[in-house]
Amino acid sequence: MQDRLVSLQFMVGNAKTIPKGIPVRGLETPEDLEKRKTPAGTGSLIIPNVEKIDASEFILELIAYGYELVDAFQQERTHKEGG
Repeated sequence: MQDRLVSLQFMVGNAKTIPKGIPVRGLETPEDLEKRKTPAGTGSLIIPNVEKIDASEFILELIAYGYELVDAFQQERTHKEGG
Protein backbone atom coordinates (compact mmCIF):
# COMPACT_ATOMS: atom_id res chain seq x y z
CA MET A 1 0.00 0.00 0.00
CA GLN A 2 1.31 3.44 -0.91
CA ASP A 3 1.74 5.97 1.90
CA ARG A 4 -0.85 8.75 1.97
CA LEU A 5 -0.73 11.99 3.89
CA VAL A 6 -3.96 12.96 5.60
CA SER A 7 -4.25 16.40 7.17
CA LEU A 8 -6.95 17.07 9.77
CA GLN A 9 -7.90 20.17 11.68
CA PHE A 10 -10.32 20.63 14.52
CA MET A 11 -11.81 23.72 16.11
CA VAL A 12 -12.13 23.13 19.86
CA GLY A 13 -14.48 25.15 21.99
CA ASN A 14 -13.04 24.01 25.31
CA ALA A 15 -9.24 23.96 25.54
CA LYS A 16 -9.49 21.62 28.56
CA THR A 17 -10.53 18.82 26.18
CA ILE A 18 -7.23 18.91 24.26
CA PRO A 19 -5.11 15.91 25.29
CA LYS A 20 -2.05 16.70 27.39
CA GLY A 21 1.23 16.51 25.52
CA ILE A 22 0.08 18.16 22.30
CA PRO A 23 2.56 21.02 21.75
CA VAL A 24 1.33 24.61 21.66
CA ARG A 25 2.36 26.86 18.78
CA GLY A 26 2.29 30.64 19.09
CA LEU A 27 -0.73 32.71 18.09
CA GLU A 28 -1.60 32.29 14.41
CA THR A 29 0.11 34.91 12.21
CA PRO A 30 -1.38 36.43 9.04
CA GLU A 31 1.00 34.16 7.08
CA ASP A 32 -0.26 31.09 8.98
CA LEU A 33 -3.83 32.13 8.19
CA GLU A 34 -3.05 32.47 4.48
CA LYS A 35 -1.39 29.03 4.39
CA ARG A 36 -4.33 27.46 6.22
CA LYS A 37 -6.87 29.02 3.86
CA THR A 38 -4.95 28.13 0.68
CA PRO A 39 -5.39 24.53 -0.53
CA ALA A 40 -2.11 22.61 -0.76
CA GLY A 41 -1.35 19.98 -3.36
CA THR A 42 -3.96 17.89 -5.09
CA GLY A 43 -5.84 16.64 -2.05
CA SER A 44 -9.56 16.08 -1.67
CA LEU A 45 -12.00 16.78 1.13
CA ILE A 46 -13.03 13.32 2.34
CA ILE A 47 -14.82 14.16 5.59
CA PRO A 48 -17.35 16.99 5.42
CA ASN A 49 -17.36 19.68 8.10
CA VAL A 50 -19.25 18.41 11.13
CA GLU A 51 -20.22 20.31 14.27
CA LYS A 52 -20.46 19.23 17.91
CA ILE A 53 -18.72 15.87 17.73
CA ASP A 54 -16.75 13.83 20.24
CA ALA A 55 -13.36 12.99 18.76
CA SER A 56 -11.97 11.40 21.93
CA GLU A 57 -11.67 7.96 20.27
CA PHE A 58 -10.59 9.32 16.91
CA ILE A 59 -6.87 8.53 17.21
CA LEU A 60 -7.66 4.92 18.16
CA GLU A 61 -9.95 4.66 15.13
CA LEU A 62 -7.21 5.98 12.83
CA ILE A 63 -4.81 3.37 14.19
CA ALA A 64 -7.41 0.62 13.72
CA TYR A 65 -7.67 1.58 10.02
CA GLY A 66 -3.89 1.44 9.58
CA TYR A 67 -3.04 5.15 9.85
CA GLU A 68 -0.21 6.54 11.95
CA LEU A 69 -0.26 9.91 13.72
CA VAL A 70 3.04 11.62 12.93
CA ASP A 71 2.42 15.20 14.09
CA ALA A 72 -0.04 17.22 16.13
CA PHE A 73 -0.12 20.73 17.55
CA GLN A 74 -2.53 23.26 18.97
CA GLN A 75 -2.65 26.91 17.97
CA GLU A 76 -4.96 29.75 18.85
CA ARG A 77 -6.38 31.26 15.69
CA THR A 78 -6.58 34.96 14.97
CA HIS A 79 -9.50 34.51 12.55
CA LYS A 80 -12.00 32.15 14.15
CA GLU A 81 -15.36 32.71 12.50
CA GLY A 82 -15.97 30.43 9.56
CA GLY A 83 -12.89 28.27 10.23
